[in-house]
Amino acid sequence: MKPIRTTKEWNYDSLILYREDLEQLIRIFNPTRAGDIITISDHDNQYDSLDDLAQFKGPHIRGLTIRSRKPHIGLILNKSRNILTLFTADATDEADMAYYEAHDLLHSKMRPLFRWTRGIMPLLVVFFVLVAGLAYKRFINSGWALVALSCLLLPFVIFNELITKQTACFISLKRRHEEENFWQRNKDDFIKMLIGAAIGSIITFLTRHFLK
Repeated sequence: MKPIRTTKEWNYDSLILYREDLEQLIRIFNPTRAGDIITISDHDNQYDSLDDLAQFKGPHIRGLTIRSRKPHIGLILNKSRNILTLFTADATDEADMAYYEAHDLLHSKMRPLFRWTRGIMPLLVVFFVLVAGLAYKRFINSGWALVALSCLLLPFVIFNELITKQTACFISLKRRHEEENFWQRNKDDFIKMLIGAAIGSIITFLTRHFLK
């Protein structure tokens, strides 16, 4: 028996890439630094380089394709769906090595707030179920049950709104230090801190109320 080897593909729905990230991907796609291996294009044209693309399309890219002929690997930003797809066209060791290296890089560029919210959401679901049960049991004949459940739903509404806004691929032909100001670099951390404080306050209030 011999396993059937297939090509690989992965979709990314929330990440940020800057000029230095694209340059690193191109190096991964062309490990031998050979000429005429990499093609850069969008839905309209093919470009000689990232500089050429920036000259005609500006710094913020909505559609992009980077392909390598050896190894046969590529990256496509779908303009309509706003999803970035990494794929191999051949099932070879060379293509697989480039794929896994590129995948590790892209995974590290996922939007941090999106990763944080996706990781904490299961814990919030468990917490909501437990406390909702306690609220219903304690306040079944009281208007406080509705208030308590409404307070518990607030974090879910906030998280859903943030995840929706963060679910997008952003590609810039500027370097990170050229693109971002202080707020843009740190806004995810500030938002996480505020959400954590709000959730902590709600948990403290409800816990004290239930334990009276």
